This record gives sequence, C-alpha cells and structure tokens, in this order.
Amino acid sequence: MPNPTNFRETLKINSILMQLDACPPVNYVKRRGQRSIRIRVKPDEIIVSGPARVADRQLVGFLRDREEWVRKTVLKLSSLRSERTKKLAEMEGHVLLRGEWIPMVVRPSRPDSTTWLLVDRKDRVDAYPPDNSTDGNYNSTTGRENVSISQKTSLSTQLRMFEENVECKELHEHKQAKEYHFDGGFQPRDALSRAAYPDKQTQDMFLKELARQQLPIEFEILSQKLGFKWERLFIRSQKTKWGTCSSKGNISLNWRLIKCPQHIREYIMIHELCHTVHLNHSKEFWDLVRAHYPEVDVAHKWLKQEGELAFL
Repeated sequence: MPNPTNFRETLKINSILMQLDACPPVNYVKRRGQRSIRIRVKPDEIIVSGPARVADRQLVGFLRDREEWVRKTVLKLSSLRSERTKKLAEMEGHVLLRGEWIPMVVRPSRPDSTTWLLVDRKDRVDAYPPDNSTDGNYNSTTGRENVSISQKTSLSTQLRMFEENVECKELHEHKQAKEYHFDGGFQPRDALSRAAYPDKQTQDMFLKELARQQLPIEFEILSQKLGFKWERLFIRSQKTKWGTCSSKGNISLNWRLIKCPQHIREYIMIHELCHTVHLNHSKEFWDLVRAHYPEVDVAHKWLKQEGELAFL
C-alpha cells in the first residue's frame, strides 16, 4: 500500500500544475486488476487510474505528458455541456421521457388544489397547476430516494410495494394514465400565477415516480427472459452512474433511465445482470453482454453523445 502522506503530497504538487482554466479537479485511483495507466476526463473531474503497484510519480508523469490533450478534451466537454444546456432551454414545455421530448400541456387548475397534478398520457404529459386562489405557500415534498424489491417477491406484490412507498400526495389510476400530485417547490401564490410549467424539481419528482413504477417491471421481465438470478433491485438517484451490481447480487438502477430509449434501458439492465455472473469488466464479461445484447457499441455511442442530457 502506498504511504498516504506521500500520496497526498504528490497530489498537492500536481494540483498546482493542473490548476488551469476550465479544468476540473484531478483525482488519482489505484486499482487491483488494472494493468495500465488511463485517463478519463469527465465534466466534473479528471480521473487518472493505474495498477495498485504503480508509483505515484508515474501517474503524475502520465498526466503531464498528456496535459494538452486533457485541456482540449475539457474544453470540448464544456462546449458540449453548454450546447445541451441550451437545448434544455429550447425544449421548455417538454419532458425528456422514454428517449423523446414529450410535450407538456398545461390544463386548467383544479378548484382548491395546492399541488401540481402531472399525468402521463404516453404522447404528452398533462400538467394541472395549483389553484391560484388558494392562500398560502406551497412547500415541496421529497419522494423516496431509494426503493428496493426482491426477486423472490411476486410482481403483483412488487407493484403494491412501490405504490405503498410513494411519498407524493396521491397516486392512482385514471383512464390508463398515471397521475402524480406534487407540491410546487416553495413558490408563493403570486409566483405560481406566473409559472407556465412545473419547475424542474416538480418535473424530476414526476419522472422519479414513473421510473419507480416502470423500471422494475421492465427489469423483472428481462431478467426472467434471460434467466439471470439477482437478489434485490434498487431504484436510486446516482449522480453519475446508470447502474451498479454488488457482490451479493443487489442491482441499482438510476431513475434517469426513464428518460432513455427502450434499447438503452435494456442495455443497462443487461449490463448489470451480467455482473451477477462476472463482477468485473473482463473479456468473459463483455462476451456475455454481447451474447445478450450484440449492439453494445451502438449503446455506448448513444450514451456518450446523449446520456448527459438525462443528468442535467
């Protein structure tokens, strides 16, 4: 194991070198099983990783030799993020759902209502704002960040568990559409009268609840079809990862998958299910993934080009 003090000193020296405009912080990682040094540039960090026994100076030297490439990549990612942020602004009044920008149609308020009502109509989302005549402020409520089910639980029981665990105001069926009532994010009455659409917090809460209802069903059907065994499924709110699988067979999926096309959701689910067999990214793992999902490269390309939109 490296001396922690020396490693921190190395990072401190290198951080001075790397404090460049538009460059996020550099993090160093040593991994058992990794055979070479790699650099991964992300919007919020630069990761320099290498084998467990690699010298600290080798990691620093590897980064220094590729500093120009890192700077260019950071600028490119920054430009892409600006374009995507602009895209979000242009798509105001739409919700990114199942890989498509679905129009949001604002309907008349319901009398005496104090919460937004969002209804998934598949080809659109109907949004019923709070009644402006109602006095007082409207505080937001936070849904459950993590919900889990077990493979040993029947699908009907799973659905009942999810409905019982939803912490929004109401949830019920209406003309084969899901209705979700949400508070409007600390907006006073006069502010609500100026709001054309639900704020981002309210929209995200709506999408989270859709994810908690729909992703477990898709996952259950897929795992049964392919014959994988798993222990528990969690719907989480990871900041960067689409999914994870633990050594105990517990799988976590990011609720933001509900924003992705069906083939991307399927790929991520298969990817994590394959980790129940190979808890690594070995050749055997990728062979298994490709056996169940041959279009891996297509999925990777989509995730690289479009995936960040789901996290904005």
